Amino acid sequence: MSQRTNRSNMAFAMLRGTLTFPVVINVTALLLMMGFDLTRLTRHFPTELLLGEPDRVLAQSSKEPREAATP
Repeated sequence: MSQRTNRSNMAFAMLRGTLTFPVVINVTALLLMMGFDLTRLTRHFPTELLLGEPDRVLAQSSKEPREAATP
């Protein structure tokens, strides 16, 4: 029984992995066709962070003066 369960779990995991990528691509294409601006999703993230350079972002943020908290 457990061997059968393991096989079905493995099959489900493989199916889920193969379906994830096409679904993401199709949803992205659909959003683009509908005129959704994908740059809105990345507007709040620094470019260096998206490119995988978090050290530069941390160094930059530590040099910038922090705003004083207003009561």
